[in-house]
Amino acid sequence: MDLRRLALACAVHPAVGERVAGLVAVRDVLRPEAKEAVSRLKKQNIRLVMLTGDNERVAKTIASDAGIDEVHAGLLPEDKLRLVRDWQAHGGTVGKMESGSAGLVFGGGAIP
Repeated sequence: MDLRRLALACAVHPAVGERVAGLVAVRDVLRPEAKEAVSRLKKQNIRLVMLTGDNERVAKTIASDAGIDEVHAGLLPEDKLRLVRDWQAHGGTVGKMESGSAGLVFGGGAIP
């Protein structure tokens, strides 16, 4: 068991009545095809940035596993919107991909 990965988990303590009945550790994991998808996008010189409300330690670990170098963590929706609008104001085309989404959408109207 990789204890470093376990430290990134959220602990859930199921109970029976008033008594704790166990411990379950839950954490985000990458879909098997995520790393390959990131690699293909990077080969096309597409800048990949993770914007997330997750805490920095978890976000950086997931980003590293996926091959994403730039991470902005601990963001509220309005923080993400500000970053996207700033990139768009400087001529950037913004795409959006979310956890569990089936695809990637590019265009000027993407809002996190």
